[in-house]
Amino acid sequence: MKRAFIYLIALLLLFALTACGAESSAPDVSSGGQPSRSACSHQSVIKPAAEPDCTKTGLTEGAYCALCGECLIEQREIPAYGHKPGQASEREATCDEAGVIGQVKCEVCGAVIEEEKNVPALGHTTDNGVCERCGLYIGGIWETRYYVDEFDQPTNEWYISSKELFIGKFSNSATTNSKLTVKMLIDKDDITIFLYEYDMYPVKNPWSSADEYDITIRTSSGDKYLTGTMYSDGDRIFIDSQHISSVIQALRGGDEVMFHIASENMDTYLFSVMPANFADEYDSIMGNSR
Repeated sequence: MKRAFIYLIALLLLFALTACGAESSAPDVSSGGQPSRSACSHQSVIKPAAEPDCTKTGLTEGAYCALCGECLIEQREIPAYGHKPGQASEREATCDEAGVIGQVKCEVCGAVIEEEKNVPALGHTTDNGVCERCGLYIGGIWETRYYVDEFDQPTNEWYISSKELFIGKFSNSATTNSKLTVKMLIDKDDITIFLYEYDMYPVKNPWSSADEYDITIRTSSGDKYLTGTMYSDGDRIFIDSQHISSVIQALRGGDEVMFHIASENMDTYLFSVMPANFADEYDSIMGNSR
């Protein structure tokens, strides 16, 4: 009986030793219960790509192992595209009105890149009463003055004249389209025109008889045909009295008035007169004269 008990104990020990050997032949596992990376057969899991946009970076597609977590395909950063500026709307500034440059927006995402800007009005530029930019008549081309007496004192007899000489051109048998400057003088009885060839030599009548001139004035309303006279030893053309009202009407109309003057020997003079403030000056002085 005692011997049988010893045999039973020996069999149990042998069984125990056999079980331990089986356990020692199992594969290594990590402390977390995962297989080691050197021994892992890898189950790939895709990490999706992320597209960049105007301001955010993106990523390329990557992959990792579901079993051991090892990175199989590294994701790389893709730079942000940056904004693509669109065309801003624009209202150009004028002499009198401010302009606007509208918002600049990204054509891709619509983000505002630049805010709306106001552009100041340009203002008028003029040396002779006419804006060089817009052609508007500015201020006083014309002014009212008074004749003086023998003591060089002003009288009550007024006249309206241009502050600056008007520019034109003249032609005769010796020259073509040469520089001409012109001054006009208007009073309650007469309209006189002074012509200066080459901007320095006044046109005169040295003869004992008067010179007659054919004059055409042109406005937006059409042409009018006038006559004028330069008297003997004179230095100015007088618009004949029957035509004075036509010239006054043209100058008060506000439109540019073109003059074409031809002498009896076919010397020609061409120039334009800017009405500007003529109507204001004329109406004011005529009102005071009544």
